[in-house]
Amino acid sequence: MSDEPVGVAVIGAGAVAQAVHLRALATLGDRFRVVVVMDPDAALAVEVARRFGAAASTGLDDALTRPGVAAAVICSPHRVHAEQIAAAARHGVAVLCEKPLATSTADVQQIRDTFAAHPVPLVVGAMHAFDPAYVAARQRWAELGESCTVLRSVVLVPPNDEFVLAAAELAAGTAQTPAPSAGTPLSRAILGLATHVLPLARSLLPDVDRLVAARFVPPFGYQLVLTGPAGRMELLALAAGRWQPSWTLTAWGREHRLDLSFPPSYVQAGSSRATIRRANHPDPAQAWRSPVNGYLSEWLHLADLVGGASTPRYPVATALDDIDFAIGLIDQADRLAAA
Repeated sequence: MSDEPVGVAVIGAGAVAQAVHLRALATLGDRFRVVVVMDPDAALAVEVARRFGAAASTGLDDALTRPGVAAAVICSPHRVHAEQIAAAARHGVAVLCEKPLATSTADVQQIRDTFAAHPVPLVVGAMHAFDPAYVAARQRWAELGESCTVLRSVVLVPPNDEFVLAAAELAAGTAQTPAPSAGTPLSRAILGLATHVLPLARSLLPDVDRLVAARFVPPFGYQLVLTGPAGRMELLALAAGRWQPSWTLTAWGREHRLDLSFPPSYVQAGSSRATIRRANHPDPAQAWRSPVNGYLSEWLHLADLVGGASTPRYPVATALDDIDFAIGLIDQADRLAAA
């Protein structure tokens, strides 16, 4: 392993890069250094790069081949994630890609094919999957031999803009809200919000794949109910700004219950609060919390992967299965709506 910081190319200089990843990288200067910031908007790339003492670029291949670049964080619009992941892999550059990894089954296959030929470390920006308290509680859940039968996720948050503006002073010309993805309002809500939840939900309750109820919840959210041989999953989300932010997931097993309460997106104030309780038992709950948040944890994990000191916590094959599952949910939801 090298003691030198990992050189990073920032691909896409918008709000997510500025409010999340560049803030995280600024606190991890012993592990990372920003080499280049790439964005099609040259003025935006120059301004964001200036703030971090980095070079600016408007070309993807130019950024990925800059001397010293060993990793790239992809913060671009959803529709180009797959091609940019593939480009990084072809150049031998490790990737941290914001979710969703892909928006179509063709994109998923493109990433699978590319990684079969050019395997590089890949971390998906589903920060909750890397949250230290969740990881510890999930390990304990497995040690208890529990299997989840009912899972419920409830997400109540204000629109992203409120957290973005609180988290960072954006460079002039930055669009606070990314351009919407193609598809129906429900498909955009699933790709935008449910892809945070699904890695955890499918890890805890994997054999649930039939969508029995789905509706878009305006102004931006969803209500999804899934069933299968193993149990039932209920996923609810609403981004409206009228409620105190709350991001929770509860899993009920045969003898124990797992409760997770996450900070909202963009907030870097420590991990989730995780507890495991035993049903009808006087013993206090086992509890976990860490000062390290999920964003920092995913970056630290990428550094370990680049250095060869770790095995993937969220393997590429699993991440691709999860996004394929999300795309399948969208297809099922469209069929339910048409019925």
